[in-house]
Amino acid sequence: MSVENVKVIGEEGEVKLLGENSPKDQFSLANWITFSNKSMRMKPKETNTVNFRIAIPKDIEPGGKYASIVISMDRINRAPKESGASVKVVSLVMVSVSGDIREEAVIESFSPINNLVDGFVDFDLRMKNKGNSHIRPEGTIVITNFWGKKVGEVALESENVLPSATRKMMTRWQPNKLLIGRYTATLVSSYGEKHNTPISATTAFFARTDLILLMALMIGAAFFSPLLVFRRKRKNSKVTGIMSLFRKTSAGSQADK
Repeated sequence: MSVENVKVIGEEGEVKLLGENSPKDQFSLANWITFSNKSMRMKPKETNTVNFRIAIPKDIEPGGKYASIVISMDRINRAPKESGASVKVVSLVMVSVSGDIREEAVIESFSPINNLVDGFVDFDLRMKNKGNSHIRPEGTIVITNFWGKKVGEVALESENVLPSATRKMMTRWQPNKLLIGRYTATLVSSYGEKHNTPISATTAFFARTDLILLMALMIGAAFFSPLLVFRRKRKNSKVTGIMSLFRKTSAGSQADK
């Protein structure tokens, strides 16, 4: 067993192991974690507990501290030249040191991924943590129609956001009835140790754009079809009038002869 400092990579919550002897920064935790026993033997299907201790220095800077406990597993009595894959289990440890904790977050984007074509809509929230400790926003997404009437609500799929990182959170809303038209989604959320810091965002989306297009085509066809019939009748009337006038003119010419 070992412990390593970590660095956030990407927006899906992945962390990169920095190694046992990596340089420390204000968010490092690995140097203060010790194990009561750094190795153990386990039988198949056996369960065991890993005990470790975190000793935080008194003069440490307040805020979040992070590290990963890495457990490497190998088979007992493996032959020296026998090949085999090494399996590792990694668990992230997050600690918040009390003191001058700065909690600050901004929403970088909040938008729908689809427009209820498949019977649901996914809302993509990207939140950046500009503070010095990890946060986990909680809240709901409220859906209202064109007239401002509430038609649905879904709990935010919240995730931990580490300092200086941007985290993507995907929340799916699946209504229990057919919806057509323009709708507004409002994020009503808060974060912080006591969840007393509000944060919100608004976006709009169209439900079932395929049905809207079909209805527009049907309305257009219903409106323009009578006009086309009327224009065709007028054209036929003009042709009939011209033919009648031509017959009268021809008849008059023959009578003169």
